[in-house]
Amino acid sequence: MSSTKVKKIPLYKEEPIPFDWDKEITDRSSFYKKFLWLAKLLTNHEFETLTFIGEENVPQDGPFLMISNHVNGFDPITLMRGLSGRRSMYFMAKEDFYHAFYICYPLTWFGGFPVKRGVVDRNSMNFAKRVLQHGHSGLMVFPQGTRDRERTRPELESTKNGFAMLARDCKVPVVPCSIHLEKDLSKSHPKCIVRYGKPIPYEELGFTEGSKKKKELNAAAELMWKKVQELWDMDEM
Repeated sequence: MSSTKVKKIPLYKEEPIPFDWDKEITDRSSFYKKFLWLAKLLTNHEFETLTFIGEENVPQDGPFLMISNHVNGFDPITLMRGLSGRRSMYFMAKEDFYHAFYICYPLTWFGGFPVKRGVVDRNSMNFAKRVLQHGHSGLMVFPQGTRDRERTRPELESTKNGFAMLARDCKVPVVPCSIHLEKDLSKSHPKCIVRYGKPIPYEELGFTEGSKKKKELNAAAELMWKKVQELWDMDEM
C-alpha cells in the first residue's frame, strides 16, 4: 500500500504501535464465544446473507494452517464466526493497521498480529511458527495479501509461498477456505458463501524431510491454492 493511501486512515501515526512478539500464545476460544454476538453484528451488517458450508472439516483439536482468498476487511471475523468460537485462531494483518490505535488493539485482542508486505518479515514468521508449534491454535493466512475488490476467481502470484513454508516447517495440516461474494459490484452488501474444505494432511504436501528446495515450496503452494479455487468454483454461477 502506498504511503498516500495509508495516510487516509484517520489518526494514522508514522510510528507503528509496538507489538509484543514474545507474548504468550493462549487458547482464545472462550474469548471468541463471549464476543460471538459482535462478530454476528458486524458480518450481518456487511452482507445481505451469509452462508457457512463445511465447518465440520475444521479439526477439532491440534494446530492447523487455514488459508483463504481475501475479499473483505472482515474476512478474519467472518471465518471465525463460522467456527462459533470452538477453535482458537490467530491471523496475520497488514502492518499498516498497526499505525492506528482503534484498529490495532481490536485486531490484537482477537488474535491478529502485524506482517510487513513486500519483504521477509522474520518477526511475523517466527510468531506464526510459535502459534502452530504451541499446539492448541489455528493460524489464519490470506496469501493474496490484498483484497480482491472485483470479486473474481482467486489467483495467487507464484512468488507468494510463505504460507507453504509455515506448513513445511511446522508439519501441520492445511484447511483451504473460500469466501465467495456475488458478482454484482453495485451491491455494497453482497451475498456471501464461506466454504471450509477438508484438511490437506502434511504428508500429502510433497515435502522431502530436511529439504529446503524452492521447487517443493512452489508445488505445495500451488496444490493448496488449487483447493481454494475448487471451493470457490462451487459457488460460481
